[in-house]
Amino acid sequence: MKRNRPNKKRITQNNMSSNNDNNNRMAMPRIGFGTFFSDENNMKKIKNAIDESFEIGYNAYDCAEMYQSTKAVGERIGTKPRELLWITSKLIGIPNDTDDNYTILKKRVEDHLEQLGGLKYVDLLLIHFPGEKKIDLGGAPEKVKEDATFQWFDENIDQGWKNMVRLRKDGLCRNIGISNFYQKHLDRLLKCPSVDITKEENNMPFANEIYVDPTHPEFNFVEYMQSLKIKVIAYRSLAFLPVIQMASQMGDVTYSKLDALKEEEGHKSIHETIIKWLISRDIYVLVKSTSKDHLSANYSAVADTDDATKAMNYDKQIFGPSEMVLMCGGTDEYADVFKSISLEKE
Repeated sequence: MKRNRPNKKRITQNNMSSNNDNNNRMAMPRIGFGTFFSDENNMKKIKNAIDESFEIGYNAYDCAEMYQSTKAVGERIGTKPRELLWITSKLIGIPNDTDDNYTILKKRVEDHLEQLGGLKYVDLLLIHFPGEKKIDLGGAPEKVKEDATFQWFDENIDQGWKNMVRLRKDGLCRNIGISNFYQKHLDRLLKCPSVDITKEENNMPFANEIYVDPTHPEFNFVEYMQSLKIKVIAYRSLAFLPVIQMASQMGDVTYSKLDALKEEEGHKSIHETIIKWLISRDIYVLVKSTSKDHLSANYSAVADTDDATKAMNYDKQIFGPSEMVLMCGGTDEYADVFKSISLEKE
């Protein structure tokens, strides 16, 4: 398939961590395209967005077993050269199938890969959230918190992570990781019998995909994971920027501080400032849009950076919790649930 692509520098990290990467064929790109779309009636627009993003230069796609757009996304992914793609996907809940039922889990993953354009493997397979697969991540956050108890997690993560390791060894994924795991969840996972930090193949999580944005910067947790050589992937980093802007009309100063930083750094937009702020922290970024102009601008924020992790000179106080933004709904409620469970005292 012949493609005409703009002459833009593709930013990747060349020194992939060896904690789970058995093949070391491709570094995880710094910016990825998030494929969560809820508009089932507009699959054509979603397919066009996949094609347009690829032409712009994107080659990393973040998928999930639970996404309604999976089939449409798979139809377009399946037309691209596999060797040029980095595909991440996420399993619903902790795969705590018993050893006797592993074949059922394996078939479940194989069926998901088939939906994703007939893939033989994904580059990164994540546990979508630290709870049972019966949990409805689109339901009431209060119900999610009621069901996603740490006790259940503690009793099932050993088997769940053992199965993730086995899926990798069976070739269905090249790397394994987690999503929406906060420190208490992560620290418990590191105690799993299948994890041994003294070995070269230590079965540590390759990455953790979490919610990070200007009012949820997660400075300490990000640094903690990076000290363990766990890559951090940020989702919904731009999603609540309109809410932050709205809160500025009520006296909140977050947006004005971001705007001042944008001017100081010479960026074209606050979107660019946020993306480059994350990249400067060595965080991998997911963006999502069906607008070609927005996709191009977001990609350029990374592709136009000579040094992908170049430090930005900024005051950390620009980024942090805002009661006004929270009051206006500027937060991912499910991420808040999993973080609150992690903070619960035993």
